[in-house]
Amino acid sequence: VVLLGTAASIPGKYRNVSGVYLDLGPRGGALLDCGEGSVGQLMRLFGREDAERRIREIRLVWVSHMHADHHLGLLRLLHV
Repeated sequence: VVLLGTAASIPGKYRNVSGVYLDLGPRGGALLDCGEGSVGQLMRLFGREDAERRIREIRLVWVSHMHADHHLGLLRLLHV
């Protein structure tokens, strides 16, 4: 379980908007909420190559509700 952001209304390096990455081992990964800046947090934590691999292996993205701070990162996630 990797907390990408927990309590902010705008993305920041230390207090990002909502996002939780779950590493499911050989079954890939899951993302619970994908606030703006979630991809950047993955890159900072895992490095570019490993983050891109993890993003390609994501099998599920769950958005808890449609507030922008919970889904605006989806476009960048899909672009990677």
